[in-house]
Amino acid sequence: MKEFSNTRSWIMTILVILGVLALICFSVLPSMAEPDEKFPSKITTTKVYGSEADNNKSPCAKGYKDESRCMFCHTTPSNKLIEADQDEEYNYPNVNTVIRDGVGYYALGGISPREVREFFDYLKYHNIDKAVIEIMSPGGSLFDAWTIVSYMDKFKGTVETRVRSLAASAGCLIFVGGDKGKRFVDATAILMWHELYSFKMFSVDTPTSTEDEAKILRKLQDNTNNWLASRTKLSKDDIDEKVKRKEFWIDGKEAIEIGFADGYIGRNKHKNQQDKLIGE
Repeated sequence: MKEFSNTRSWIMTILVILGVLALICFSVLPSMAEPDEKFPSKITTTKVYGSEADNNKSPCAKGYKDESRCMFCHTTPSNKLIEADQDEEYNYPNVNTVIRDGVGYYALGGISPREVREFFDYLKYHNIDKAVIEIMSPGGSLFDAWTIVSYMDKFKGTVETRVRSLAASAGCLIFVGGDKGKRFVDATAILMWHELYSFKMFSVDTPTSTEDEAKILRKLQDNTNNWLASRTKLSKDDIDEKVKRKEFWIDGKEAIEIGFADGYIGRNKHKNQQDKLIGE
């Protein structure tokens, strides 16, 4: 009997302890489930706008009903709209290429045939038929310039060239290589053409070798000057004379007068209405 009494006492004690623990759990868990208003949870809560009764209408322009999605379009704490990146739909081939309103723009500084080829390949792939080449270049290799002019000639659409500051040497050739009627300058822009240079280091020359080199350079110069004459109002002899032992510098106004350019970029309020104020 004494053993039975002890066993029953232990059972009762255990039941009492379990009951107390159960009471503690039921009183603590609800408060843990509800966030403290003084210290709100860092996790974004879900707040649903509207209901089935009002046909799922919400104050969000995109129709989102979940408040946690608001930060996709808005910033905190001002709640201003995040402006979409206008280039996010494009995967440009290089940093000098951009597309605006269905027109391809290329910023030409260095004379890089590879980048220009990527630019025109990109326009062809996206069915863009107008290219604008913005030139700000001190020049470069003659052969690289001819390669770029070839890409421009082969493009099926329109190739417009623009100079706002400087197009010298090879940069000048590329500018003149734009479609006739589509070569635009600022009035303050500067173009420069000159005789070809040859750079050699640690060279040992003979009279024969220098004569041969001079013939090659003369052939390249004549070829280039003939091409320039075919695209401007100057004759080949005029160009030969202007670059002989010196550089030929012209501003925007002069470039239009002698046919290196076709008009001004945009509307220049300092020019009269008879000037060719073409281009955008």
